[in-house]
Amino acid sequence: QSDALGKVTAQLNAANKLSGEYNFNYQNRFFRRPTTDLVEEKASWRQIEPAWITQFQGTSLLNEKLFLDARYGYLHLIFPLHYQDEVGANDFARQDIIRLTLRDAATYDYENLATRHQVNTSLSYFLDDWAGSHTIKTGFEFGRAFNQNFYAANGDYVLRYFDGAPFEVQTYNTPITSKNYIDTMAAYVQDSWIVTRKLTLNIGGRFERLV
Repeated sequence: QSDALGKVTAQLNAANKLSGEYNFNYQNRFFRRPTTDLVEEKASWRQIEPAWITQFQGTSLLNEKLFLDARYGYLHLIFPLHYQDEVGANDFARQDIIRLTLRDAATYDYENLATRHQVNTSLSYFLDDWAGSHTIKTGFEFGRAFNQNFYAANGDYVLRYFDGAPFEVQTYNTPITSKNYIDTMAAYVQDSWIVTRKLTLNIGGRFERLV
């Protein structure tokens, strides 16, 4: 596993600041076994899994009572279960259901791609002289997520054996690719109202839409 992190912050002036952050994660499992069976190395999966998150943020003190916060983030993740490099197009999975062995190739080749864009903005207003003190905050959020799954199998089948003797053929209908998109939107307003030293009211409302 490898990790990397980088962050840059720029104070443009007394009221405005920008920052950016990058996080990278790299997980490697070179010989992942698909089952608890006795799996030879050639029939194992290669799980080389990169993922990264990027985020940018800008804050601005518009005046002594008004504060703006805007953020953008992006997530990119790949979860693969790939054939070993030495597996060719004519190598087919051979699985013995009695001896619990798997050889020649993994049962299938798979990859999951997931991404997400996220934008959050908020505006905060501070009020001290109206029936106590108030922190009024309103904001908008938008996210777009994408998820893709890909399956393939050499020959579209797995050859299955019964204690060394041919038993059955398990068939697939590949390649298969599925794609899903999800958009989320939200708007809210809230007030943290300090009525007295012993009484604080949190009042607000939120609207969300998922497509």
